[in-house]
Amino acid sequence: MIIQPNDIDMKYLTGLLNSKLIHFWLYFKGKKQGDQLQIDKSPLLEIPLLKTSDTKVINEIATIVNKVIEVQSEYFNTKTDHEKKQFITKKTILTDELDNIIYKLYDLSKEDINCIESSIKAI
Repeated sequence: MIIQPNDIDMKYLTGLLNSKLIHFWLYFKGKKQGDQLQIDKSPLLEIPLLKTSDTKVINEIATIVNKVIEVQSEYFNTKTDHEKKQFITKKTILTDELDNIIYKLYDLSKEDINCIESSIKAI
């Protein structure tokens, strides 16, 4: 059962929750069962979600989320490995763009970003 909040755009929230920043936070501050992240009520409520009133940022994130969903859907409808690789590349470009917007939104330094990026690669 999912309760949709009225005070935050769901695509914006989806972008935040699927970002490297939030994955990093959940991995190091949330709960784990072995190597798996424990995604239940308690860790979700503790995530430092930044609510912004900047409609430009909200729309930018929502647009990228829509594109990722579209690319993911197209990926599942492809038949060849070459096409699948193209969609994986498109998705990677989009998610990197999303992460960069979120890093700016949270006003992270280059050092913070490098720490997150290198930690995520090591996980």
